[in-house]
Amino acid sequence: MLQGRAAGVSASAGRLLTVREVADRLRVCAATVYRLCESRELGHVRISNAVRVPETALWMFIESAKEM
Repeated sequence: MLQGRAAGVSASAGRLLTVREVADRLRVCAATVYRLCESRELGHVRISNAVRVPETALWMFIESAKEM
């Protein structure tokens, strides 16, 4: 099941980042990244039990946060 497609992630979204990599880049804990994915604020894909975040989805999230 591709959760990210519903959250606006395209097939050409670039490199997939782990939750830990996203957490490190945002300087938050992994639980915060999982919450952002669950609330669909951060686009992601689920591959089996693994959550992956396309780099473009992370950039879009950061840009939208700047506008707030």
